[in-house]
Amino acid sequence: MNANLVRQLQDSVLAAWFEGWVPGQAVSGNLMKKWFGKDEAFDNRLREDFGKPIQDILNTGNLISDFTKTPNGTLSLVLMLDQFSRNIYRDSPIPFILADPQARIVARHAFENGYEDKLHPVHRAWLYMPLEHSEDKVDQALSVMKFQQLAEESNDTYKELFESFSKYAQDHKAVIDRFGRYPHRNKVVDRKSTPEEEEFMKDHNGW
Repeated sequence: MNANLVRQLQDSVLAAWFEGWVPGQAVSGNLMKKWFGKDEAFDNRLREDFGKPIQDILNTGNLISDFTKTPNGTLSLVLMLDQFSRNIYRDSPIPFILADPQARIVARHAFENGYEDKLHPVHRAWLYMPLEHSEDKVDQALSVMKFQQLAEESNDTYKELFESFSKYAQDHKAVIDRFGRYPHRNKVVDRKSTPEEEEFMKDHNGW
């Protein structure tokens, strides 16, 4: 894909995910609902606008090298793999089996190339989500460290937001420390739950 098309897709991804938000402003409740809620209309919009390039990336690995040349390109690729895949393939194993491993590789590319410091903190937080979604304990420890650092360094506008992100990272790590995996994924990825996991899921909404 030529550079102009990559830039167009990158900008479309960022516009869709951060719609209505301007750096320096607080993140609205409506945007938080879009990010962390379940909205069929938003799912359909992402599927229509980004389903094909995401499918191409998952099936062939195409476009990865095109996007990872810049901080914003890398961020947009992480969003497609780690977030949009969950909207587009909701209740499917595809995000966990195909998209998440690639998202972690791309996120680590961002860390290794110093992209974090070139992104707004709200953008940067999404580079850390693939670590939080991982069932690997090393990734979980890094997730907690990254989100805690983000909260400690944030200004008043984003302090509460990043402290909540940090708390969720710790909560995710606690589940992996206990079970070695996310029990709520077991059904969708065809894993048998243990009795302890079954009991846990009765009182926990899961991720």
